[in-house]
Amino acid sequence: MTKIKVFIFSLIVGFLYVGYELLKPQYKGEGLSEITIGLQYIFVGIIIIPLVFGILGFAFSKERRFMQAISSFGISLAVMLMLMLAMGAYKNMERKRLYPSTEVPTLTPDSPARKMPLPQ
Repeated sequence: MTKIKVFIFSLIVGFLYVGYELLKPQYKGEGLSEITIGLQYIFVGIIIIPLVFGILGFAFSKERRFMQAISSFGISLAVMLMLMLAMGAYKNMERKRLYPSTEVPTLTPDSPARKMPLPQ
């Protein structure tokens, strides 16, 4: 497989995986349960998918098999990292939009805004 084919196939697989993760219902737990869900997401997206591309690159190449496997792994890893970072940023934006911060800003005791009288 050429590097362009690996790039295109990894984009297709990456978009399918990211779409699957975005359409899946989100768990709204706390603590370790949230961490374990994130670990599964990282394990599949960053380890399993690039490893499969590396194995396929090794199996389908006719010469320089090891270098083809390494380059297939690297290309698919870079594509998956890019797509997963974009999806993580999107999820954070959605979380901030749906659940805005409830913290009230406070003024420090020596703040000039605290010392000014209110206009009447």
